[in-house]
Amino acid sequence: MDIDSSIFKSYDIRGVYPASLNEKVAYKFGQAYTALLKKENPGKELNIVVGCDMRLSSPSLKENLIKGLTDSGCNVVDVGLVSTPTFYFAVAFYKFDGGVQVSASHNPKEYNGFKLVRAGGKPISGDKGIYEIRDMIIKNDFAPSEKKGTVTVKANVL
Repeated sequence: MDIDSSIFKSYDIRGVYPASLNEKVAYKFGQAYTALLKKENPGKELNIVVGCDMRLSSPSLKENLIKGLTDSGCNVVDVGLVSTPTFYFAVAFYKFDGGVQVSASHNPKEYNGFKLVRAGGKPISGDKGIYEIRDMIIKNDFAPSEKKGTVTVKANVL
């Protein structure tokens, strides 16, 4: 897959929507993120939190991210529109296996991105997973799952 590898930063993934970060990238990212967590948690059924900010592109990116995660066998807990601290809280407090927040944080409105964590809300950084995810996407190096994941909504996490 042709992808702008500059969107993969040390602490998150950020790019201009839809030029460098779009629905296709979101779907592939969901697959690669799942592959990373499955490698770290062999045989475990994964339950991943997904939230988003209020950017206009966030709902569509979130939808495609969730499809990539569930097509790869992850169960998704959709916490909806939440702040990044609330997202981190949800992952850690409810003891989920990881999570992705669709947000470009402080960047201008034309940007969007992904903040990603492991269990306990521990951030995934460049040399601790983000660059591995980038390489998996570039090489299309992840296998589809025979079993699809589920999506549940967890409202009112705050």
